[in-house]
Amino acid sequence: MNSTVDESITCAAPLTVIPVIEEQLEISKRVVETGVVRITKHVDERRQIIDEPLTRDDVEVVRVRVDRVVDQPVAVRTEGDLTIISVHEEVTLVTKQLVVTEEIHIRKKTSEFRLPIDVGLRRESISIEETSSDARLDSKSASDRQLDAQR
Repeated sequence: MNSTVDESITCAAPLTVIPVIEEQLEISKRVVETGVVRITKHVDERRQIIDEPLTRDDVEVVRVRVDRVVDQPVAVRTEGDLTIISVHEEVTLVTKQLVVTEEIHIRKKTSEFRLPIDVGLRRESISIEETSSDARLDSKSASDRQLDAQR
């Protein structure tokens, strides 16, 4: 600090010099690792028997000999749960006639049964492990963090 005194002024009292001081602040920041977080995922599988009713349709096919002369093809017809499909054949005679040679009778039978199946069901859970170099920074316990993760 420089101070100058005017020598042309003379006083009877001795001259007192008061220094003026100024402080300056220098700010910097740095990254500090305060801890490590480890997340682990677990998959649990449990066995469960599933027993649901299933349906199965079985058909019974019967060939019935008919040998009936018809003028035109006979359409497929249904009588109750029986479906009848006519099989046609042209037979050469002096005249040509359409003859039903057989019918196929199809009857549908529906039955219900149970077939237990053992299947695996999976469920995931998460655990969080946090290690901190400064215990004051850790405001939640491990059990509180695990509850938060499951929510």
